[in-house]
This record gives sequence, structure tokens and C-alpha cells, in this order.
Amino acid sequence: MKKVINILSVVVCLIVLGNINIHAQESDVFLNPEDKADGLILSNENLTVENPYEAYNCIRATKPIKSGKSYFEVTIDKGDSFLYASMIGITNKSEALKHGQSCSSLRNARVYRGNGTIWTPEKSYSQAFVVGDVIGVAVDMDNGTIEFYKNGESLGVAYDNLLLLNEVYPFLIVYKDVKMTANFGKTDFKYPIPNEFKPLDNSVDSDKKDIEILSNKDKVKVGEVFTTDVVINNQSDIYAEDFSITYEKNLFEYIGHEEVDGLKVIKSIEKDGLLRFIIASKGKTNVITGTNILVKLKFKAKNTGEGLVDSTNARISNIQKEWDIKNNECGEKKIVVEGISDINRTGEFTLLDLAIDAFYYSELVENTDTNKYDTDVVANGTIDDGDLILIVTEMLNNNNYSPNN
Repeated sequence: MKKVINILSVVVCLIVLGNINIHAQESDVFLNPEDKADGLILSNENLTVENPYEAYNCIRATKPIKSGKSYFEVTIDKGDSFLYASMIGITNKSEALKHGQSCSSLRNARVYRGNGTIWTPEKSYSQAFVVGDVIGVAVDMDNGTIEFYKNGESLGVAYDNLLLLNEVYPFLIVYKDVKMTANFGKTDFKYPIPNEFKPLDNSVDSDKKDIEILSNKDKVKVGEVFTTDVVINNQSDIYAEDFSITYEKNLFEYIGHEEVDGLKVIKSIEKDGLLRFIIASKGKTNVITGTNILVKLKFKAKNTGEGLVDSTNARISNIQKEWDIKNNECGEKKIVVEGISDINRTGEFTLLDLAIDAFYYSELVENTDTNKYDTDVVANGTIDDGDLILIVTEMLNNNNYSPNN
């Protein structure tokens, strides 16, 4: 009996540990329980921190910011008379996290203090933060700056020397009875993310480029019509877009575009395998934020092979400024075009194939003899003019069909 209990205990432990590991992998970024001062209490999947001691206690997050433009938010959950001493910002790994560490030692930190100053050295910066405030932190490691936001409003660039620190980490200093919750992007931010910045935690949307080409089909047949969506991700408060798309003109025939609700295609240009679209939102209620379809493109497959529908460049604008999306943030979609088989499966198209489809004209595919025939050569579910035209095209290309000789 004792042996059975021990085995069950091991199984339960493994299950619990397994759940913990799986749970931790849901988010790329959290406050690091292995990189903090003693005394701090973590909860809420290691996103909330509280300090019960009258001491400066610090903690770093798990993920460094090495390059690019990253953003996170910190909500002030609790704190009365000691909130003025707490701080939010970044630091590198060389900053020691000791229990009761003095603020004067923060040589490698760049922080916004609860009393409205920045450290170090202490300088006047903005207003003090209070319980309920949401502090946004925009870290630009391309230009070496950090800018703080309070409840969605920019407080201005606080530091412009971050490149001296190499890679940096989100950093909190929590004083007595203060409680804060960090959001690195696993859930929606309280306020719009600044333009050109991305959530530090990209575990949910890590494979989403700023511009994507999406289709529900990876393979099509010659003659088949398919649609691709041009999708914009990771942006906020955008009202106008100017972008270009290329496609394999030897494989695909461009048929046209379809607008989406709330957006107007002001201008579309087609030239030699290149498409350009200039699009605008129809008012404030149709602002582009998060993930949105910009336009739907329709193509017809005309030859076998593999080809790309590729977003090559894009420029977007809010009501304050415009900027280019980097080329490596413009995605593509590969489409495989497969050949078609003749109707009665003899290996070549003849007049007999045309006769069979004429017999089934206007019928749904499921109403044909699918055990003997592949009637839907255009693959739209119905036997129609498109099928007949394609059969004749293939007949005329068949050197073994005697009327051609």
C-alpha cells in the first residue's frame, strides 16, 4: 500500500510540474523570480509584485531588449505614503538587486520615480504617479531612448543614452506596501501602443509580420480562381496605407480586388506583375488598430508551378506622421499550382471529355459520377462555362487529338 502511495505521489508531482512548465511557456516574458531582491512577493503568473518591507526591493523581467522598439505597461495596484519611492524603467544585468538597495547606486538603471522625477541623478521629469495609473514604457534600442507614458499620454523622452547599457531588461523598484502589475503584451494593453513599437512579449503573435498575405489555399489547380487577403498587424490608430504587391505573372492572372467594409481603395495600379494600392479609412470608427484586412485580391491560376504573392513595401500613416514598414516585416504567400486531369481519366483531353461535362452542365460536383469522372476542372463546385472552356483549351493543346493534325 505504501509503495502504491509513493508511486501516486510521484505521478501527481510530475503532473503538477508538467502543468507548471506548460503554463510558464504561455508567455515569453514575466517578472523573474530568480532575478529579484529577497522579500518581494510574486503572483498572477509572475506579473504582479508586492513588497511588504520598508525597503527598496528590485526585480528584473525575464527577457532582454537588445534591439528594435519594445513596449510594456505597468499598472499601479496599491500604494499609499510610500508610492513616491517606487520606480519603473529598465536596467542591464550589471545592476545588483539587493534587499534595501539605495537609489543612489542605480548607475545602470533608467527609471521614472513615483514622485515624478527620473534617476540617476535625480531630475525633474513629470507628475507623480498614483494608484490606478498605467505607466507605459517605450524602449527604443535603435536610437537609445526611453519614453514614459502616463495613462496613454506621452511624458516625453526621459533618457537618450540607453546604448551605453547594451541589452536592458524591464525593471521595477517596489517600496513598502506598494503593488504593481506588469503587462508585457500577453494581453491587450490598456492604452494604444505607440506607433512603430511592438509588445515585448510577442509569444502570441510572434509569427505575424506587419504586412501579411493570407489565403485559405496553399494549392490550386490550373484555371482555379483564388483569393488572398492583404492583412496589416501590430499597428494602432492608422488611417491611410500605400503598399505594393508583386505576383508571379507567368503562373497567376490578376482578376481584380474587393474592398472591405470601412476602407476605401482610392487608387489601384496594375503593371507587369506589380500591384499598388492607396487606401484610406472611412472616418474615425474605421481606424486601423491591431489586425485588419486591407483589401482582398483575386487571382486565376494559369500554369503549373510554385509562385509567390509578395508584399514588397508599405507606408502607413496616423493623423500625426507617416513612416515605412521595414522590408523584413512584409510577408509573402506561396501558392502551388497543380495541373488538371482529363474528365474520363484517359490521360488526355478529347471531345469525349467535353461531351461528359456538357451532360453534367449546371450540376453540382456531388451529383456527378465521381467514381468515373473528374468533371470540375476549374474547381468551383459546379460544372459551368469555365469547365467547358478549359476543356477545349486543353483539347487544342493535345497533339494526339486527331482534328489538331
